[in-house]
Amino acid sequence: MKKIVLILLIIFVLFLLTSCQTEQLWYLADATETTMNTITVRKTDQDHLHVKAECINGVNTGCFEEDFTLITENLAVYSGRNYRGYGYTVILNFSDDKLKVDVKNTESATEAELLWFGDTVKLSGKYSLEKPDFEYINIVIEKVFHSDMDLAQSVESLLGEEEYAVFVHNFGMSTSIYEEEVQGHKIIKGRLNGLGDWCGFYSSSDGYFYGVYDHRCFSNDPVYQNNPPAFLSALY
Repeated sequence: MKKIVLILLIIFVLFLLTSCQTEQLWYLADATETTMNTITVRKTDQDHLHVKAECINGVNTGCFEEDFTLITENLAVYSGRNYRGYGYTVILNFSDDKLKVDVKNTESATEAELLWFGDTVKLSGKYSLEKPDFEYINIVIEKVFHSDMDLAQSVESLLGEEEYAVFVHNFGMSTSIYEEEVQGHKIIKGRLNGLGDWCGFYSSSDGYFYGVYDHRCFSNDPVYQNNPPAFLSALY
């Protein structure tokens, strides 16, 4: 009887732990040629959301991370003060797979000044829910590996599951994926609005492949395991 009670108690505790783990959602702003904003949202409890934003406008950037209070199921608010004591309120409005962000204040200050962002960088705007990972995998297999599953598996085997997922995510969320010839090599590049070309991949006819992403490089060519070849160095 004691064993049964103990087992039931363990199951109950595990249930509580897993039920407290909430999904993290990614939102992308409606990007332009110079801007790129991403927001991650995670529900920490019944009444609060943890929100982190990375914002880019050209060479200027901004980072915002705070806990928001849920007013309704679709409305969350954070009020704070910046380093100058200026008060402001950030309002999140959720609707299906869309997110609208507003920044309100009573001071004669720009949004960049309020949030301590770089010049012209904004948090406010319209965002869309990011594609799920399985769509990214399909995109990368088709456009980067040219539907060569053996090549995809070789890259995953070299990088490991976790790093491969990062590589796929970076290429998958690129604004455009295109091919460009560099020093006689046809490179697959991923371009992101606001950042430009930020990842690349090349596979040769002799079985070697080379990749650059997130300021990291990899290759199954022993000569270039730690440093990319010249035709990929511009992305490193």
